[in-house]
Amino acid sequence: MKMGFFEVNNLVHLFFGLERYYKEKRNKPRSSLWRALKYAICRIDRYFENIEEFISVADSIDIKPLNAARNTLVHSNEDEPDYQLVYQQLMFIMRCILLMEMEYPVANVQQETQHWGSWQFFAERRKANA
Repeated sequence: MKMGFFEVNNLVHLFFGLERYYKEKRNKPRSSLWRALKYAICRIDRYFENIEEFISVADSIDIKPLNAARNTLVHSNEDEPDYQLVYQQLMFIMRCILLMEMEYPVANVQQETQHWGSWQFFAERRKANA
C-alpha cells in the first residue's frame, strides 16, 4: 500500500494514542507499543467476554507487524510492512477501547464493531502472499 503524508500521519497518531492510553491507565511514565497492545487486547478480551466468539479476533492480532510498522514509520523508512493490515488492526483496537471507556452496552458492541473486523481479510491475503 502506497501511503501519503496524511495516511502515515494518521497511523503514527494511532500508535501514539494507544501508547498514551496505556500510560494513563497504568500510571507509567514510559511504555512501549508492545506493552500497550498487550494491555489493550487483554482488556478487550475481558470486557467483551459475553461475545467472545466475535471479539476473539483480538487474540489473533499479531503484535510483531504492528511494532515493526511503528518503528519503521517513526524512526526510518527502510522496509514496507503491510500498512493496510496494521491500520485495520489498530482501528479495531481503538474502536473497542473507546466503546469500553464510554461503558457502551456489551450487547450492542458486535453490531457497532463488526465492520472493523475486515482487517482479517488483509491478514489472510498477507499469509497467502508470504
